[in-house]
Amino acid sequence: MTGLRLGVIAFLDILGFKGIWTREQPRVVLEAMRRIKRRGRQLQGRDRSGSIVVADGFDHRVKCVSDTVIVVVAPRGRGCTERMMYRAMYSAAWIAGSIMNDALSGPVPLLFRGCLGVGLMKMAGDFLIGPAVDETASQFERADGPFFWLTPSALALSNEYADTFTERIEPALMTRYQVPLNSKHSEGVDTLVHSYFGVRCPPEYWSELEAQIAAAFGPRPLCEAVDRKYSNTVSFLRHIKMVARDTEYREPDLRMPYWDDLTSDQRLGVAYDGGVSVVKEFLRRTRTVKLFG
Repeated sequence: MTGLRLGVIAFLDILGFKGIWTREQPRVVLEAMRRIKRRGRQLQGRDRSGSIVVADGFDHRVKCVSDTVIVVVAPRGRGCTERMMYRAMYSAAWIAGSIMNDALSGPVPLLFRGCLGVGLMKMAGDFLIGPAVDETASQFERADGPFFWLTPSALALSNEYADTFTERIEPALMTRYQVPLNSKHSEGVDTLVHSYFGVRCPPEYWSELEAQIAAAFGPRPLCEAVDRKYSNTVSFLRHIKMVARDTEYREPDLRMPYWDDLTSDQRLGVAYDGGVSVVKEFLRRTRTVKLFG
């Protein structure tokens, strides 16, 4: 697709934002939104190189449009491989998760839902186009609760390349779970989901965050639709606790990436450090798996 390049995009929107100014002072709501925007700018970095995956090779953008937050991470150069996108996904997931957690502790506790996609796209100013944008935009409001999750395209890339990295989205940032959807004809989607306090946070942090989430749902009693979302959230947090208790903290298993997974600079590094014999070993293991056409 001429003009389109690989990139990562995340959409977030606030649950229950419609009519929020009838429940809260408008100035307080606006200050909460400004706080989110300031946090987004901080997370994208002054030079847009990011604040967790700090690298000149990626361009980070965080945009706020009313109650919607858009996070874009894309390679700056043209020598991009699909494997590079896992690193970009890690950064985008970290930024989106940080915004979600920070929004809970503001003057008005806010809950976000959304999803993260990866694939071919193009960003020009305020305009975003491409199949990755279409997929993510069509999915981000489907969760029946404050869930942030990977779309099928992003999950496929994670499954393909995660074990070639030491820093991984799962379990540090996300956990396997079946996200409940707001469609009566869908049982949900099995994917990776933002785990709020993660599986490595101390138990005392769980109680604090659970209380913030409960407060964000508003005063009781809840209407049927909101109560269902709250029940879905409680079930998910219970699952996270169970995973945290069962997870063994050990170094993840690693596999060497394939030659086709490496950038040109990485291939030169392999040749320089390992010589001809190492390059030949990589080439014997070469394969080409194209997830995105």
